[in-house]
Amino acid sequence: MSETRPPRIWSGYLLALILILCHLSVAGWHGITDNATLIEYGARKPNAGFPQAPWRLLASMFLHGGWLHVAANAMLLIFWGTQWARMVGGLGMLCSFLVSGVWGNLLSDIYGPEAVAVGASGGTSGLVLALLCLAFLDPKNPGWYGEQGSWLRVSAAVVGLNVLMAFGLTSVAGGRLDHWAHVGGAAAGAVLGCLASRGQRYFWAALGGLAAGAVLVVVQRGPSPFG
Repeated sequence: MSETRPPRIWSGYLLALILILCHLSVAGWHGITDNATLIEYGARKPNAGFPQAPWRLLASMFLHGGWLHVAANAMLLIFWGTQWARMVGGLGMLCSFLVSGVWGNLLSDIYGPEAVAVGASGGTSGLVLALLCLAFLDPKNPGWYGEQGSWLRVSAAVVGLNVLMAFGLTSVAGGRLDHWAHVGGAAAGAVLGCLASRGQRYFWAALGGLAAGAVLVVVQRGPSPFG
């Protein structure tokens, strides 16, 4: 009997390619651009108060501080994004990435980024936590294709690395790590992973609830509720 292999899914690769092309169009082959250009294209401004222009919540996800920054998020999309797509479908993966990223950026804006804030790390953190929670809560899901233990360990390792970075290691962007974007995205991903363990209906309900909650925060925007 031939071994069952995971299906080939391209959504994670496609999203990674979009990140690379966006960075190339803004920064060119050298990969580094100035803060003024990043802000023009949608980066969130440092110490600008809450909230900033809502369109920046999405646009800043597709901007990066350098090729290493892009490569790290592209790798997470290719591996974690592809596996999450096997569990919830390509559209579910894309929506998970965007919703997690927006919540990460919202939390970052509430507390105020200390530097120009760019990157898809909120979205990719959401995918990592979603898989970690699902691997822990639903280990017998056929979508693991016998690799649940590996995904549990490697996802936990990525979370551990982010915690170490939060305590002083420099980010792959070569600048300050936007801790709150990571935390907000990871929290949203954890909600999605926990609800996905109960079934697709619960996953989509959680996704809709998180999206509606983000819209509500933006619509009712005002001074930061945390000072």
